Amino acid sequence: MTLPPNASVRGRDASYLAPPAQIRTSPIRAYGFLGFYSTLPSAALVERLKEYKGQERIKAYEIFDAKKIEGYFVSAGFSKLALRYFPESYGRLRPIQQLLGELVELRCDECGADILARSVRESPRANLVWSIRTEADENRYEELFVVCKGQCDHDLKARLYAQGRIDGWEEVADLFNPLLFLKNMLTYMNMLYENPHRFSADAHKRMKQIYIALAQRTLREVTKEDMERFKDLRILDNLGI
Repeated sequence: MTLPPNASVRGRDASYLAPPAQIRTSPIRAYGFLGFYSTLPSAALVERLKEYKGQERIKAYEIFDAKKIEGYFVSAGFSKLALRYFPESYGRLRPIQQLLGELVELRCDECGADILARSVRESPRANLVWSIRTEADENRYEELFVVCKGQCDHDLKARLYAQGRIDGWEEVADLFNPLLFLKNMLTYMNMLYENPHRFSADAHKRMKQIYIALAQRTLREVTKEDMERFKDLRILDNLGI
């Protein structure tokens, strides 16, 4: 696998980059192309590589930009590598820690999307949704789901309404904030203390699984952004919103 000379340093466009890719792969019978770029590669270069693969002139290609490289460092199992070689940046990253020796996944209950992995590179775009059964003077939390925002969330709630249930929800993204994660846990503990029968056994078990999965990303040093978000929500609490 070879890289066009100075591809990422000179910032040449794809019309310049594409010919060297062909020259470097064909004469020496390379099986693939591996490129490292400080910025996103041009669409034309990516299309050229797809064309070569489709023509079986190369068997595979892989392009690493800054975001993708960072994503690997904060993925499960690589956080110690980031800590060793990039100690200062490590404090600003949100790696997935395998706290129990193996990865505890957090997937959408509708489509199966890996919410935890997605949260490394972008917003998790997911909600926790409670299935609530209304009783005489209180609500009973029967089930707890993790679903992607959008269609998955819509489909789940439609089923709950058809069963005569109501829903309660909160954003998964907020629970990656250490302060809000702790607040959520304490709130849940207080609710259990006040009325242990408010939550079903299945809902309680699911809540514990979710806490463990979220803890793999949340147990870290608090950042300035975390503190600001925490203060914002404290203000809303004081207003009774």
